Amino acid sequence: QAARAARAALALRELAPRQPLALALGRATVERLAIVGPAIDETTRLVSLPVTQDPTAPLPIHLDGNAAELLAGRFDVEHRRDALEGETHVLVAESTSGEARRLLLGREVPFLGRDRELGNLEALIEDCIEDERATAALVVAAPGGGKSRLRRELVTRIHARTASLLTFIGEPDALRAGAPYGVLGSAIRSGAEIAGTEPPAVLRRKLAELLDRAGGPHLGLAARERMMVFLGELAGVAAEDP
Repeated sequence: QAARAARAALALRELAPRQPLALALGRATVERLAIVGPAIDETTRLVSLPVTQDPTAPLPIHLDGNAAELLAGRFDVEHRRDALEGETHVLVAESTSGEARRLLLGREVPFLGRDRELGNLEALIEDCIEDERATAALVVAAPGGGKSRLRRELVTRIHARTASLLTFIGEPDALRAGAPYGVLGSAIRSGAEIAGTEPPAVLRRKLAELLDRAGGPHLGLAARERMMVFLGELAGVAAEDP
């Protein structure tokens, strides 16, 4: 839900670049046909923050701390320091690679103290490549514990040594809880850069391009067609127009 709200905010900014926008997460209640609660109060505060920038530039999309934490792994979130308001969080854009940067005062925060975890994960991936076998690793930490940052640092290190490696980022969706292979479908959509609003023909073209990057040209025609149907089923892309 947080990612969908962020995409909606980015779409609204394109339509109304000078309209104040903010996103806050929390509980709210309906009282006498009005929605009230801490999240509403925080949103009201955020849209009222002063803006000291080019009067013709799009206004920033402010986030509360909860939204900034949840979106940081999939969106570019910039952390700014204001003399009056303290630290503020601004939604910049969606990261198509799924590896968004965490910024503080415009700079990336150093990643320290995780050499052991990174080394173990790197060794696991190298074994998968050498032995040509699948495996999995589970990383557990409290919210804000650095799981997304650990993943990004791992991907950066692996790609530095194996440039041809393809990385797909899958995200769970609460609306698809219990759906078989739901996270795998999300990973395929991310790898194909599918937003979900494209026409069916464009969706199929993006899947075909993804298959080509993954070695599709080496498949026979029949095998390629079967693989396209399989990927389409996972990603929710119809094989033909309805």
